[in-house]
Amino acid sequence: MLTLVCLSVFTNFVVATETQSITVSARDEERLSFYLDDGDEMRYTVYVNGGTNDDIVFDLKNPHGGSIGQKGRIVTSYSDTIYADTAGNYIFEFDNSMSLISKKQVSLDYDIIEKPVFSDTLDYDNSSYSSNSGSGYLLFFILLIIPIIAAVFIIRKSKKAYKEGYEELSNNDKNSETDDSKTIEESFDTQKNSEFIGILKERLAKGEITKEEYLELKKEFE
Repeated sequence: MLTLVCLSVFTNFVVATETQSITVSARDEERLSFYLDDGDEMRYTVYVNGGTNDDIVFDLKNPHGGSIGQKGRIVTSYSDTIYADTAGNYIFEFDNSMSLISKKQVSLDYDIIEKPVFSDTLDYDNSSYSSNSGSGYLLFFILLIIPIIAAVFIIRKSKKAYKEGYEELSNNDKNSETDDSKTIEESFDTQKNSEFIGILKERLAKGEITKEEYLELKKEFE
């Protein structure tokens, strides 16, 4: 909040110089008008060029028509600062009626520094400041605690998923080992039975056993 105040004040004081130029014909006068708010500051310099003496009659009037600052003849240049005590148009008058044939070139360099308005920028009293501070702390707490809760939830969920995946993988490995063992054992038994049946066929062919004995013994290995 303090940074905002400083920035607002700094912006009001850092202004760029601007220039307006006019030509005032002989036996004539010209005006420049600037709107200022109450409390504004205006720094200006008038430059005059033309004719024999580079001079002109200058007058500055407030919004009520009263003259402020210097009123009279300017030769070459003149600088001053005015502080607006009321809002309205401030009139710069340049009178060249004293010159019969020479026109004058008038340049006005000026800076308008607006009055800082802290009430518009901040717009709070002590009670509202306390309330805003409390709201700020609450918002900060919420923004801080939500990511922490989310992180804990994600970590727990990741651990659970890892555990379930690990258990599933372990069970699959065990089942695979059991199935492989059964397959190997069954294959071994089949091969063994085939060998015994082959032996029985050889003995039957040699006449060592009868056909009835062969069929009886074969049942045990099928």
